[in-house]
Amino acid sequence: WRSAQGCQRAIRYVIAGMLDGEAAARAEGRDVRGLLFLGLYKDQPAEELQTIVNAVLRLRQRWLDERRPEVTRLAGLDSLGEEGTFDPRSQLAIFQQAHAAGLPVVFHLGERWAPGKLLEKLQDMDALVDAGLLMTLTSPLALLVDAGTLRADLYPDDAKERIATSTVFAPWLKQL
Repeated sequence: WRSAQGCQRAIRYVIAGMLDGEAAARAEGRDVRGLLFLGLYKDQPAEELQTIVNAVLRLRQRWLDERRPEVTRLAGLDSLGEEGTFDPRSQLAIFQQAHAAGLPVVFHLGERWAPGKLLEKLQDMDALVDAGLLMTLTSPLALLVDAGTLRADLYPDDAKERIATSTVFAPWLKQL
């Protein structure tokens, strides 16, 4: 989007399309409900993300004030894109703003990491937990790694121990 208005217009069109689709499904006797998670790319400049989030929050607040049903379809924000060298702390303030305004935030994080960098990936995930933002983590493969199976040439025993007991990894593994 080139403007906040363009962002809001796109969201309105998508949600209007979802509502039309739901009506058509109901006419056929099917129960369908659409939700929109707006994906924000990890490699977008922070100022662009801030413009988008501000526009989304203004639209959401207007819909709340007007008691419009569309507001229930704007389900949240998602951080998408290549993880590579992405540091979630670089966009943390923007997502905290959305979260504080009542918009759920989900993160695609923990899907990929460079050889020997699993602990760093877990620390990135831990930063989101510490920030109070980690409500939903999508594709968190890093949490499911059995540290005992990691290659010794990339992960010495002390690294495996730190991975197995990291604050993010250990509690989730115990729940499996």
